[in-house]
Amino acid sequence: MRYAIGLNSSRSCVQACPVGEILALTGDRAKLIEPSRCIGHGRCAIDCPVGAIKLVYGTLERGVELPSTDEYLESNRRGVYLIGEVTGQGLIRNCFVQGLEIADNLSVQNTTRADKKLDVLIIGSGPAGLACAIGCSQRGLAYLLIDQQTLGGTIAQYPRNKIVMVDSVDIPGYGRLGDCEQSKEQLLATFRTLVDNFDITLHEGVKALDVLGSDGDFEIVTNGATYYASKVVLAIGRRGEPRKLHVPGEELTNVAYQLREPEMFNDQAILVVGGGDSAVEAACLLATESTAKVSICYRKTEFLGCRPENQHRIGALIISGKITARMQTTVESISLTSVTLLPANQGPHVVENDFVLVCIGGELPTAFLTTVGVGVDTLHEEQISGVNRPARGRRKFSSEQTQGRKNKWLAAFLGGIGVSVVAALVMIGEEYYFTAETFREHHPLHRWLRPAGIWGHQVGIGATFFMMLNFLYPLRKRWARLKGTAPIQTWLVMHIFVGLMSPILIGFHAAFMHNNDLASATWTALGVVVATGLFGRYLYGLGPTADGHVLSAKELQHTLRSYETRTLRHLQHASSKKDICDIIEQAAHGGTRTNLLLAFLHLPVDLGTRHVAIRRARRHFVDHRQYEDFRRAIQEIGALRTQLRAHAGLRRFFGIWRTFHASLAVFLVLLVALHTAVMLLLGFWPGDG
Repeated sequence: MRYAIGLNSSRSCVQACPVGEILALTGDRAKLIEPSRCIGHGRCAIDCPVGAIKLVYGTLERGVELPSTDEYLESNRRGVYLIGEVTGQGLIRNCFVQGLEIADNLSVQNTTRADKKLDVLIIGSGPAGLACAIGCSQRGLAYLLIDQQTLGGTIAQYPRNKIVMVDSVDIPGYGRLGDCEQSKEQLLATFRTLVDNFDITLHEGVKALDVLGSDGDFEIVTNGATYYASKVVLAIGRRGEPRKLHVPGEELTNVAYQLREPEMFNDQAILVVGGGDSAVEAACLLATESTAKVSICYRKTEFLGCRPENQHRIGALIISGKITARMQTTVESISLTSVTLLPANQGPHVVENDFVLVCIGGELPTAFLTTVGVGVDTLHEEQISGVNRPARGRRKFSSEQTQGRKNKWLAAFLGGIGVSVVAALVMIGEEYYFTAETFREHHPLHRWLRPAGIWGHQVGIGATFFMMLNFLYPLRKRWARLKGTAPIQTWLVMHIFVGLMSPILIGFHAAFMHNNDLASATWTALGVVVATGLFGRYLYGLGPTADGHVLSAKELQHTLRSYETRTLRHLQHASSKKDICDIIEQAAHGGTRTNLLLAFLHLPVDLGTRHVAIRRARRHFVDHRQYEDFRRAIQEIGALRTQLRAHAGLRRFFGIWRTFHASLAVFLVLLVALHTAVMLLLGFWPGDG
């Protein structure tokens, strides 16, 4: 699995890359400058705002096997779902998101279960399986989580103190998980906490052997018992079957595929095979926490497939002599006392050796998938835009949110500058500005602070140039040279700041006097432009948006139907399904007003009616948590319905407003030019009496 950068890659890609300076902006596009350091981290695809990062499975020469699933992660065998690393999505965050989403989807399918029959049986207790169990527990589904070994799945098999990168994910009812690097032990302790907090039903040491039956009536055969369930979720990972070297001697007892305790190899000669993170970390652990004589062989010239910190670490150990690196070398055969290596462009070379540790990844558990009837596809350079992450994880810790936080800091910074400038101007002329206009002519500061005075005139010139900066924002949207400088939201913050400060600075230039009709008209026009701009921004905030663009009516309708379908799952927890259905129907389809003004005027009535209906629904729910979920869902549906009713009118009104606002801005420029020309014509120069 690897990532390819598309033509629309941007600054966000450079900021999101977790590896380091391997990307640079050329024009307004991100390009690889150090491609050898790229490790294809999933965060790049997650944070890409335009879908330019493509997840590529396999190469033309070497295909990658993945199980056949649809967009809902259901396999070709109806009722059997696959989540987590087995689907090719290996990031812990993605696994949690998939698990929670699958539980959400399954809860919508209201099945009537018989005694001793589960709604969902989850096989595999890694991040994806654990998240699915949490979701099922929260939604009141009868479930069971089993694992052939122990909690954590593949993570539990990692070497001691292995560092695991965990991107943030919000778990309802628990809070934020991750957003840091953790050791294997810390992460497993967190998993145990989740099991305890959600009272997860987990059976360890239970190996699934076969899945019989059909959708809605499965019989799962294990090494200890037989379970019956309506749905089956496979979260079995990929590393249950280590990838083999396929060389003579690989079946010997001195060949291992995972490192648990380095001390067991004390005073032994051990060869680590591989060049990825797992191989490099195993070699480093053996070299630093055991007395073993450590060698590592890799078929390439450098360790390009692992993180930079691992590259630096193993490089230092190789230089110090604690690890012997055998680069551009492959294993030809293995014996109990030696290993035969085949260096590039050379003949076989026999090296005395006690143990071989093979760390070259894992194979898809094809045999088990075939047994349970799940098809497997072999992909050759096939792409999937971004990451197949469900809606629950969308927009979480994305580059857009990061940019939003930066813009808030920028707005606070600019606000501080604005307050400081205004405070300084007030301090300079406070006594003069608070003097009545009829008496100012005799004030000692009049010659300096009046509009044509030395100070007042300079403030006017500066305020005029400052005001013209407002036109940089529309220029940014139309001029290609400015599009790579900063996100459009940052330019908007600057636009609003300049718009708010301009009339204030012009007011100081005019010394807050009204004895010039043209100047007063100019200042009034500026105030109207600023007011309409703020009103337009308010209107834009009312409109439904996603991923930085205003949603169309079709997209709104699709979202509304999706919310309505998801909300129907609450029927299984309510004592009166009819009353709950009526509330959902009214929230999703009630009202026919499409006129913008009428929709807004009637909004308080809609909100009040919806609030009363939700309060009455409380008696139909025994579980307060289920009621709270239902209440929030109805409020979201109602808000979407209101937006949909006013959508057409809002878009028409917003189009008219933009034309009006732009026309006012052009008119303002003409007034400013006329005001300047009149002042020059009449001879009002700085310092004139």
